[in-house]
Order: sequence, then C-alpha cells, then structure tokens
Amino acid sequence: MPPGSSTGGLIHQTLLLAYTLDRAVDLMEVGNFSADLERYRGISAELKQAARRYGFDEERGLFAETRAKEMFSQHTNAFAILSGAVDGEAAARIAEKIHADGTLVQGTLYFQFYVFEAYRQAGRGELILANLDRWQEMLDAGLTTFPEHGVESRSDAHAWAGHPLFHLLASTAGVRPAEAGFETVEIQPALGDLIVAQAEMMHSAGLIRVDYQRADDGSVRAEVTLPNPLSGSLEWGAESYPLRPGEQMLTLPAK
Repeated sequence: MPPGSSTGGLIHQTLLLAYTLDRAVDLMEVGNFSADLERYRGISAELKQAARRYGFDEERGLFAETRAKEMFSQHTNAFAILSGAVDGEAAARIAEKIHADGTLVQGTLYFQFYVFEAYRQAGRGELILANLDRWQEMLDAGLTTFPEHGVESRSDAHAWAGHPLFHLLASTAGVRPAEAGFETVEIQPALGDLIVAQAEMMHSAGLIRVDYQRADDGSVRAEVTLPNPLSGSLEWGAESYPLRPGEQMLTLPAK
C-alpha cells in the first residue's frame, strides 16, 4: 500500500479519480447525458490542480506519492500524464523519466498497460518497444501464454499480462478509433527503430491494413487500406494526412 492510502493526501488516488471523472464525462457526451457533466469536469480540474500544487517535485521533475515527496513511482507519474495533469513537453519529459529512472517504484506487468498508454499519450510511444524485455523473457522460457507476474507465477495465463498484443496494434502500428463506435479511424504509428512493420485490425466494415517501410533517409513509406466506408486520418509528428476508403500510399518524412 502506498503512503497516504489510509491517512489521505495520496497523489496517485487524486490523479486516478480525476482520470475516472474525465472518462465519465466522455461517456456522458457520447450518451448526450449532461446532468453531472460540468460538475465532474470541475471536480477533475480541482483535483489535477491540487496534484500539481502538492505532488510535483520541481527538483526531480516528477510527481511524488504525497506532499512529503519521499517516494516516487511509475504509477503516479503515468496517471499524471493520462489524467492530463501535464501535457506537451512536460508530459514527454516525465515519460522519459518513467522509462529511464530505475529508482521509481516499478509497475507490475498488468500496470505496464497504463505506463504504455502514458508513453503514447505523451508522444513517446516508441518507448513501448524498448520495454518488452519481460515478455521476451517469458517467450524465451518456453511459455505460450503470458502469466500474471512473470515466469514464476500463480496464474499461467493472465489476460492483463497480454496487453502488448493490444499495444502493438493500437500504439506501435497506431490504429485506434477516432470516435465512439469506430465510425472513423485515427492512425498514429510509433515505430521506434523498426524498419518494417505490418498489421491488420478487424473492423465491422472489414480489415484495416497498415504496412510501414522505412527508407535509408529515415522517411517512412506507409501503405494504408481501409474498408468502405471507413475514413479517418494518419497523424505523424505535427502533420495530419486524410485517409479515405481503399488503398492509399503516403510518404512520411523522417523525424
């Protein structure tokens, strides 16, 4: 149990509640249910402001577990990003620290789902590929399913531990719904050092296919095929490329 769990003032829970309220607002907007929408928005904003005021440590550039700032974790800093308490360059800097600072309390296999989501939201989705060692160790040990905690686990097949299968499609290949019901698609690849990447995702209208090939100059040739009538966009750096049903070829500049 992290410090502050029973006494109050736990920054992690503050950010988690703000994140949850924002997701409730998303559902209310989709369902056209506005009774508590603005109240939830207001509470969420106050929680994030309090987390920044009492939890952010300027010297380390990270959010602490409590205002005493004696403990720091991947968990709390991931939710600082996911909740929107920080964004832009500040979020990208925290994402790098989550990845590189081994003194942080480390998330377990299941919690790495949120860490990976935070990398993507901060624009550092390439860090996902750099953090798959624990899954590679399981494959090297001969496992055919992913266990709960690692090679020595009480559960030999744990759904949460399989989340890289989601992220390779939704974060590395970058294929995600752009709106409720997957009416449109947003493709935002985070290829890292990959030279070649191919993926397929099932959609109610048919298969979405992406094929990325990196050239010697660092540019990426992207072949995207969308089923009719699906449309959307491909996001690459600061550029947005419209996508239409059918096959299309794009050349993405090096970055």
